[in-house]
Amino acid sequence: YEYPVVVVSATARTTRQLIEAAKLAESGKMNEAAGILEDIRIRHNDLVSKFLVENPHPKNTLIKESCEKKVNEKISQLSKLLEYTHKKRELAPPMQDSIAAIGEQISSYLFAQCGLATDQLTQHIDAKKIIKTNAEYGSANPNRGLINQKCGSLETILENGFTPIIGGFYGEAPDGTTTTLGFEGSDYTASL
Repeated sequence: YEYPVVVVSATARTTRQLIEAAKLAESGKMNEAAGILEDIRIRHNDLVSKFLVENPHPKNTLIKESCEKKVNEKISQLSKLLEYTHKKRELAPPMQDSIAAIGEQISSYLFAQCGLATDQLTQHIDAKKIIKTNAEYGSANPNRGLINQKCGSLETILENGFTPIIGGFYGEAPDGTTTTLGFEGSDYTASL
């Protein structure tokens, strides 16, 4: 426990909701997909608000603003991905992975920010910087050699007294696109 690295999953139901929204967009039901996005936005902002109320800290206003900004950015990104899917009327595997990974991207950022409210030195790390995979979307295989090379950045963060917070489940293909390791992939990320 001297040098922990924290790997988090998406919040409950989020990945399934993201996939559902993508399938709705593919079938032309954008209003229903938009409703799911709004539910995800509200649920995550509520989680942060409740956590900060229970953990009073002088930086809570800044933490809340930072979290809301990140949630809004990710929901906006998600909206664009769904709009593209809607126009194409196709949910290609790379697009599905990009959409599915947003849950971990949000939760890991929020977790790192909320750590600051308890005076923890936490630092968010995008898993794509470390988890390198092949391009088998939906069940990507990790490139352990590249992952080992990239883990050096974690050592620097740890040596500086910070705890890295990483989203599990997703990584990066050689062309820079987002991949997923398959459902329950956060445990796999932690093992890697």
